[in-house]
Amino acid sequence: MHVAASLPARPLGRIVVADDDPVFRRLVALALREDGYTVVEAEDGEELVGAIERTARTGELAAVVSDVCMPRLGGLDVLAVLRCAAWRTPVVLMTAFGEEETRAEARELGAAAVLEKPFAIDALRETVRDATHCRNGAGRVRSPACPPRPSPVASPRSTGPRSSEASTTAAMRPRRRS
Repeated sequence: MHVAASLPARPLGRIVVADDDPVFRRLVALALREDGYTVVEAEDGEELVGAIERTARTGELAAVVSDVCMPRLGGLDVLAVLRCAAWRTPVVLMTAFGEEETRAEARELGAAAVLEKPFAIDALRETVRDATHCRNGAGRVRSPACPPRPSPVASPRSTGPRSSEASTTAAMRPRRRS
């Protein structure tokens, strides 16, 4: 009988991974699954928003790992939507274009980290582990464009707002860019 000693007894939490490169997305998802996370995959920013909503309703959303540059909505756009809706979920961004402007915007929006592609998969694992265990960068952060509003009450198991808050879920729906 073969027993996998490296897998935890129960999943560490749910992570949504988004990247428009299917091979890279699967590689990231595989590494996080090996670490014991339940992973949901998305191929672009709009799919990412839907996956975040579904995942948060069905269980704890531990983190989001997203590419910065994707079709329809990029990772920074999704991060801004999450923060405007007062979600505290840690977001780790990945980019092949590590300009300082991107890093500054990510910091302003409260990203847990920005990893420059190519990166060592162990660096991603460590970053996600730190973000999910310590909740670095997960405080209530607002973009200056977001008007102040009462923050939703999160359940002890969720890092997102309670499902009864329809207005917050509606705020998650980004507008398409023209």
